[in-house]
Amino acid sequence: MALEPCVGKGSFPSAANNLGLGLIWVTNDLFPHPSVEPDTQFDIRQIRLETKPDFVITNPPFGSTNHLAKASLKHCLTICDRVAMILPKGARRMGFLDAQPEFAHLVSDVDIPDMTFELPGGEIRKVPTCLQAWVVTDKKRVKIGDSLDTRTDFVTWWSSGKSDFADKKGQAHFQVYRWGGQDMNKVRENLIQSGAWMSVRVVDPNVTVQEAINIVESIDVSDYFEKSTSRAAFDCPVWLDRVNQEAVRRGVLPALSK
Repeated sequence: MALEPCVGKGSFPSAANNLGLGLIWVTNDLFPHPSVEPDTQFDIRQIRLETKPDFVITNPPFGSTNHLAKASLKHCLTICDRVAMILPKGARRMGFLDAQPEFAHLVSDVDIPDMTFELPGGEIRKVPTCLQAWVVTDKKRVKIGDSLDTRTDFVTWWSSGKSDFADKKGQAHFQVYRWGGQDMNKVRENLIQSGAWMSVRVVDPNVTVQEAINIVESIDVSDYFEKSTSRAAFDCPVWLDRVNQEAVRRGVLPALSK
């Protein structure tokens, strides 16, 4: 039995039937397409079945900053042990992955052709997408965040979008740009309140600001182009881990004891 909780025009059930997969489909859609009459009309984040489905296969709504996609996957992994979803490429980021249930494991993640979506105002938007498959087991998943070196002995950071963007345990020494193309990870020393930037302070008294800037600017965050639905943005804890690793490599920061 396969549950399609956002059945839309019925693409997944139709394709499965054409392939002769022999699945028994239960369909749902909160706002069904006129051409399809689903079995139920629930929000995907609230749907429950009396019988546990063998699979969930769907293309959920993504929402602003992918919050609907993240919540949809999280809920479906509580009602089914095998879930496949078309998701925005932002689903490859730490915040999305680590938010999923602790016994759920990502077993496949592949690129698929970019999809176009019609917004409520009629605008058509092209979104980079991927297909992820997850399984739930009796083994707890190691989260990405748990394996990072997020020490703040060398530098510390905070959001430049907050009112204290330049005043947290002292003045920031510089800011780092989190978003977009070749400017990503760009450093500036004139401090301006902006959610696209993060403020950074050099904590180690033995390291000059320029030395810290040299280390920060050497960090490669280009892989985040494959983790974004629009302009790539790096996850700050992942960025800090890479900064600390480079600081260790240069002998500025001692290696973590095992």
